[in-house]
Amino acid sequence: MAKWKSIITSNHSKCYLCGKQNIRLEKHHIMNGVAYRPKAEEDGLYVMLCTTHEEIIGKNKNGSY
Repeated sequence: MAKWKSIITSNHSKCYLCGKQNIRLEKHHIMNGVAYRPKAEEDGLYVMLCTTHEEIIGKNKNGSY
């Protein structure tokens, strides 16, 4: 299993935006698009988000919160 290496945060057990813990979290890559996902992963450009925030950001493609 790959070790987490986000350069944005070291806490992968809570939502980066709301801080909720003990809930389902999803990895959100900062660089948009499937083509950029491997590069974002390699560079550690991701955060963990709760499903609510992942859905909000997924609907809002410009990435603003």
